[in-house]
Amino acid sequence: MLYDKPHHRTTAPRGASFTLRQFDTDRYGRIVGELIRDGLNLNVEPVRTGQAAVYPKYCPQTRSDYYEAEREARRDELGIWSKPGEQQQPWAYRQSRR
Repeated sequence: MLYDKPHHRTTAPRGASFTLRQFDTDRYGRIVGELIRDGLNLNVEPVRTGQAAVYPKYCPQTRSDYYEAEREARRDELGIWSKPGEQQQPWAYRQSRR
């Protein structure tokens, strides 16, 4: 996910304690998981505010919280969804460059 820095600073300030829920590792050995702080899933928040999009390849349909957050952000025209056609998901961009 792409994070908007001001949003990230307010939800994940320096010195704060987090819980990492690791689900997997990707093909490069990076952790695939979620950060939780005070019961708040920090991965969902950027999606909810329109600062990130759900990547279906890595987010199963059973994770309805992510998809609902994106639907709401699109409906409310938040962040990247504020101007139709002016956003491009990173995976779509990479695919178009192949």
